[in-house]
Amino acid sequence: MERFALAKILYIFDGSSWLLKFTGVMVIGLAILGPVLVSGISQGEIVTATTQSIPSSSDVWSGWITAANQQYSGGNFRDVPRETAALAYLNNLTTPGSRVCSNGNCSVTGLTASIHATCQAISQPHSTMYNSDLPNLINETYTSTYQPNALVALSSGAPYTYANFTSYYAPGCETVAGNCAPGSFAIIFGAFVNQTDVPNGPYYLNTVDCILAFGTASITQTGGNEPVSREGSFVQNMSSIYRPGTIGALSRIYTKDPQYTLQWNFNAATGMGDGADSLYNSALATLLSMPKAKSSGIHVARSIVRIFEMSTLMAFSRVPYASGLAVSTTTSPPVHVYDRLVLAILLLPLVATLLGTLGRWRITGKDIFVGYDPVEIARRGPVKGLPDRTVDDSIDEKFIWSEQEYDVDDRGERHSRDRFAVG
Repeated sequence: MERFALAKILYIFDGSSWLLKFTGVMVIGLAILGPVLVSGISQGEIVTATTQSIPSSSDVWSGWITAANQQYSGGNFRDVPRETAALAYLNNLTTPGSRVCSNGNCSVTGLTASIHATCQAISQPHSTMYNSDLPNLINETYTSTYQPNALVALSSGAPYTYANFTSYYAPGCETVAGNCAPGSFAIIFGAFVNQTDVPNGPYYLNTVDCILAFGTASITQTGGNEPVSREGSFVQNMSSIYRPGTIGALSRIYTKDPQYTLQWNFNAATGMGDGADSLYNSALATLLSMPKAKSSGIHVARSIVRIFEMSTLMAFSRVPYASGLAVSTTTSPPVHVYDRLVLAILLLPLVATLLGTLGRWRITGKDIFVGYDPVEIARRGPVKGLPDRTVDDSIDEKFIWSEQEYDVDDRGERHSRDRFAVG
């Protein structure tokens, strides 16, 4: 039997019928048919996206106003939400995500109210600030290029003032009937000399001039991640010269009686010891300009811009539905797909079947080939021309012996066994 099976395999190499040889190769190839068909199955996704537009449901400036800045009493109140944003940015913290989206299948884009800062910085060499030999302080006054009425003063001597910042009205906005440009909010201006604690310098005078404008900015958030502001998306309000009434108190904090608006009005005066340095009276001033004003004007200007960007993000996160929102949701259920090209493997058994039966279409009728039909075979009888075979009808005699054995197991039970022998 094994030799016969081996002969069928070897027929592929030395057989005479090319149809059978080729068919044999294809039949052997059927062993890979199942794995190939399974490999054509892969998992995919059908992504369905839906977008819902949600109009603003409250005042657009709701996120900018809290109990800490909605009232103004002689300058006693300050813009705590903006101060929080400043401290968060200067400590490398991020804005928490809004409650609109909580998973990765959700994203939201909002057009939110924004106050945007545009800043410029100038740096130039300066002499030392500390001079104990001077009988009187030498004052230096610097003026904002945006607002000529915004002034800050530095002084050399012992003690000396090496940093001074203020906020004030935007150009032309001091009076109601002024030439206030649409969207104008306020200005922030400051001057400081850095490296004052270095005995031999070099020392640099830095002026930072920022103008604040109100308008709208585009915010995006994916899932529960922090919202981000699209670069260059701020659009200044160009339709009104009046600031929105809901941020009237906020505007007064930045413009009216600037000596009382504690957030952006600070100075740094000291002698030789840090214990008397007034810079440390303000956490914002210390983090913004760094101790002893070691920062640069460009760094301070860039930080002020980023602080107001974070203020916009935190306002959006605090009251997201004050903005016009577009919420996109995607669903991607898994589906199983099949590669149709893999189905070409099914040509293998098809061709093998056709080749294996190609030569048999000529066999017709029982007169030539009866197939496996026992009745017809018996009717036709022996095949003529074959030698007769002698049939041995004798019966061999055999003897059978039976033996019965008994044994007792461990529990005392008796068992019997029957044994047989033939001979």
